[in-house]
Amino acid sequence: QKPIQDFQAYRDRLEATQGATRSFIRNVIHRIKSQAKTRGKDVPLVVIPEAHNPAVLKALQVVMEEGILRPILLGRPEEVLPLIHEMDSDLLKDLPVHRKAPAGPGEYRD
Repeated sequence: QKPIQDFQAYRDRLEATQGATRSFIRNVIHRIKSQAKTRGKDVPLVVIPEAHNPAVLKALQVVMEEGILRPILLGRPEEVLPLIHEMDSDLLKDLPVHRKAPAGPGEYRD
């Protein structure tokens, strides 16, 4: 048995065996990362509504592990922050929680 040289390629091959849906998701993730790298920019900044929903936070944690977006959480901090604390997520703990949506397309731009 040969040692694994490229873990990302190995992971992609394994996920491809899990069906078309997983393969599609992996393809989208690679495309987002590739476009960000090609343009010399960060991954997209995305506003996440309903941050008070634990399922949304769990999904967000998975997406952040993939490194395909920079989130802005919308919700009541007094509701959202305890949920993040319960999850004990290093990825989510430092994210700011905003009470309102952006006023316009440029409000949250870097």
